[in-house]
Amino acid sequence: MITVGIDLASQDDATASCRVEWIDGEARVSPPRCPQTDEDLIAAIEAADFAGIDIPFGWPDAFVQALTAYQAGGAWPDVVPAEFCYRVTDRRVEQRLMERGIRRRPLSVASDRIAIPAMRAARVLTRVAARGTSVDRTSAGWLIEAYPAAALAIWGLPSRRYKGKEFATERKQLFEALQERTHTWLRLDRLVCSTCCASDHALDALIAALIARAAALGLCEPPPPEHAAVAAREGWIALPAPDALDRLAKP
Repeated sequence: MITVGIDLASQDDATASCRVEWIDGEARVSPPRCPQTDEDLIAAIEAADFAGIDIPFGWPDAFVQALTAYQAGGAWPDVVPAEFCYRVTDRRVEQRLMERGIRRRPLSVASDRIAIPAMRAARVLTRVAARGTSVDRTSAGWLIEAYPAAALAIWGLPSRRYKGKEFATERKQLFEALQERTHTWLRLDRLVCSTCCASDHALDALIAALIARAAALGLCEPPPPEHAAVAAREGWIALPAPDALDRLAKP
């Protein structure tokens, strides 16, 4: 099995991809690549059995409906803006993390700067679909909506203050903790190690590839039946089980 993880940003220079080959109880990691163009991303996605992408796959239904109605001349709903900011999956992930004593909420694709890279992701996935490959936003297929920070938190690894040059020490500590947990099966050469310690984009791409493997093995929570239809429009974050990291290399 080949999994690919992508940390997708609005600009090529901040976008990274990472390829992992799973064979004989091992995971062999190729050095993450950054920058990545749209064409690079499409090639990486199409070369994988499963691809985890760190970006929302859609926008909140309530936000889209309100915007569409207002553009057509209707009234804007008289509710607080927060009602439009978060998807069902965002609230679900926040709830799951709170159950474990972790206070974290996904960024709002309707009201945060993540909306810009989400538009890029929509463009890339549209091109992938146009080439004859199915795109399922529920993370039930081979394309997975990944949230590396939440997965790290669920796995009991450091998940805060590792992004950016100012947190190089914390990022190295996170990477070393990941190495310690996975040393029996995750194969990382010196270039992979140095790249992931130097760049949070590269590190998140690696984590997204691990999440894709978890989804492939059925170790992520799927949308409940009552949310399946909305997940197909809004997207669904593949949140792995707490013990998923320790089961990824097993047949």
